[in-house]
Amino acid sequence: MRVYAEFHRLVGLVESMVLRPRRNGWQLPLLCLVSRPGVTSPVTMMAHVLAGEERRVPHVRISATGRDVRTLLHEAYTGLAAGNFGGSDPLRFRHYALADGLMQVDLSGVPTNRRRRELARQLRERVWQRGPWEGQQAPPDVGGWTGLLLWLALRVLPGLVFWLLTTGWLFGAGRRFRWFMRQQYLAPTLAAGDFFTFARRLALPLRTTEDQGQIDLLLVHAFLQDLRVEYRRRPWRLRPWRRTACPVLLMDEVAPENGGYALIRLINAVRDETGQSDPLLVITNSRDVPPDGLAPTDPAVAGQLVPLDGVEGAYRAWRSGLPGPGGPGRTTPGTSR
Repeated sequence: MRVYAEFHRLVGLVESMVLRPRRNGWQLPLLCLVSRPGVTSPVTMMAHVLAGEERRVPHVRISATGRDVRTLLHEAYTGLAAGNFGGSDPLRFRHYALADGLMQVDLSGVPTNRRRRELARQLRERVWQRGPWEGQQAPPDVGGWTGLLLWLALRVLPGLVFWLLTTGWLFGAGRRFRWFMRQQYLAPTLAAGDFFTFARRLALPLRTTEDQGQIDLLLVHAFLQDLRVEYRRRPWRLRPWRRTACPVLLMDEVAPENGGYALIRLINAVRDETGQSDPLLVITNSRDVPPDGLAPTDPAVAGQLVPLDGVEGAYRAWRSGLPGPGGPGRTTPGTSR
């Protein structure tokens, strides 16, 4: 009975975390649970709790077994984008979908002097024809009358309008393209403000020569940026005002031989390096202690593990150590029994 009582305390803490704060922004940790062999996964039990009729918290549960970082991130994206959480507005991932779509472009068989034009053609078709990348919709940045006028204009002057969109000269549109040129990963300054020069580095064959760690950081940053945008309240945007609970990423079976620990490190790195908070609560379960996969008995992790009956105090201590309101989250390991 003690096990269930301690898990109930964890559920209460998670429920308080997912509620939108009244002020000071999101302050969400990486909640890493370490469970003993033979014990039912706490992530499985947490998924049932979040899916309850009274909660309907946006969440996705994925298994890290046999999956690398990019596969895990893509499954998190598809799960949250396609999820139906009590009829709430679906989450849209425009930045991540754009980056992920560019990585599916292969220009290897295209002559070098025609690669820019071919990349622009594929990107224009997929964005403005609302075509999916791997079945996922990547809607344009605008709608209503503005979207209709842009659609009509694209029938007449597709190249010019799309150039205006990607260069930021089209008022009220193209924010995601500008974001890629202003964020810090994969050295966008080398592109001298040209989005297509930067985008070619995500497509094949140039991607194979790039720093793969920087690409992973860019993908995670784009994923988190989409959540920031979806939850950012503005007087003229109704969707964010209807979102009262943050999304939860539940990742089970994290181990050194899969991409689970790497994804934990990447999320933590993006939060620390950018200084931006985001509305994503990450809960993982593993047999070893993240982010390095050390055994719970290893002296190197002494003092890092917190029993479930002390997780509330550990969370308060973690929050008190943040550099400021809405500061980035660091890993907060715990243990389940």
